[in-house]
Amino acid sequence: MHFTTRLLIAAGVLLAGGLASAADLVPPAARRLDAYFDALAKHQLASGSIAIAENGVLRYQRSVGSAIISPARNEPTDAGTRYRIGSVTKLFTATMVMQLVEGASITLDSKLAEFYPDLPNALDITYRDLLQHRSGLANYTETPDFEAWRTQPRTHADLLKIITAAGARFPPRERVEYNNSNYLLLGFVLEKIYERSFDEILQRQITSKLGLARTNYIGGGIKSLESMSYRFSPAGWAAQTPTDPSIHGGAGGLISTPADLVIFIDALFTGKLLTGHSLASMRSQEGGSGMGLWPYAVAGQKGYGHGGSIEGFRACVYYFPEKKLAISYATNASIVSMDEIVDETLSLVFERGRKPPSFESVKLSSHAQAEYAGTWRSAPGQPADTPFRQFKAPDEPIVLAVTAGTEAPLASIKGRDFQLSALGDDEFALREIGYFLRFYPRGDQLVIRGPEWSYYLKRAR
Repeated sequence: MHFTTRLLIAAGVLLAGGLASAADLVPPAARRLDAYFDALAKHQLASGSIAIAENGVLRYQRSVGSAIISPARNEPTDAGTRYRIGSVTKLFTATMVMQLVEGASITLDSKLAEFYPDLPNALDITYRDLLQHRSGLANYTETPDFEAWRTQPRTHADLLKIITAAGARFPPRERVEYNNSNYLLLGFVLEKIYERSFDEILQRQITSKLGLARTNYIGGGIKSLESMSYRFSPAGWAAQTPTDPSIHGGAGGLISTPADLVIFIDALFTGKLLTGHSLASMRSQEGGSGMGLWPYAVAGQKGYGHGGSIEGFRACVYYFPEKKLAISYATNASIVSMDEIVDETLSLVFERGRKPPSFESVKLSSHAQAEYAGTWRSAPGQPADTPFRQFKAPDEPIVLAVTAGTEAPLASIKGRDFQLSALGDDEFALREIGYFLRFYPRGDQLVIRGPEWSYYLKRAR
């Protein structure tokens, strides 16, 4: 993959007016941020765009990698590159639903049966339940044959039939279970009430108000300035087949840029789209979930926002009220996970003495390598104190044998040896398959991270 880097905006482009103040965090961090994204680009670890706004001002924007990767066509990413943002769409949908509540068109406790009486438990499920992922409905993207039909157009009636046939997983409000069906249905409800398409409602209620020229409902196919998504394998970057845009609607059907997303979330938190009372309802985690907003804590700071994925795309947007700081990142091809990039970026902003990782290999003596030697096996849970997120149990147990090598350890998986690259501070890269390893040797613990998930292992005794 050909990677390019460019500094697009370091400071001073206005979102909503205002001047830089002595309290601004982002401009002093710009060099550290540049060094970090330079390193990601140099080692071909990410392709995507990031934007950071502070006090209503876009302070930093950067793009690395390629929007399109092919032998015949290689387009570098830039500020105009648009990405499918997956479930970040849900934050737009929740905002538009709350606008209906403010206009008294619905209440949060109105019943789903108002428009869709044939769905399971429709007389008991409320719009609040849908917003909080407490409806108990089955998730249409988890049906056994989803992969077989996700690339083909589906009507609303088709999708309603799929959700109905799958039944209910549990009674409404029994628990929180993240579910795309909830927000797909909320998008359908918006269309019923406004008697317009989801795209028209989005333009009327949000994008035209804020000037979000690059945020749209995907009308079908790959559009100009939209990137394609890729996953890494030992054979290189493989393009992912896109899901048909008719399938995800209000649950995941939008395309956008990080610059548009920080404008949107800044407007949401500063009263340009909703009242403070409505925003407080969205932020509240009472019952186990917000309404379109989830908490996100890093470097001692608490923010709110949403993340999402679709095919090889990842996107997120968060706002930190105490710092009045908004951040968004979107990627179409990544080895370092989105969460790790966003965490490191925010840590470089919030922690002035922090040095960015360089991802450069270092040599280890055989004595130093001995600390990591042994057999490591997957285990439940995660380390008690870890900066990494998105832990899950592997599909099958992981057994990793580590032995000393010439300059760095070797890792053997299923009888195949891989050369690790030592990065310092107990960090290693398994570059051949695109994974990172963080050892906690004194605690006999290991975290293996990929672009999507983290896995926890313990040393066998």
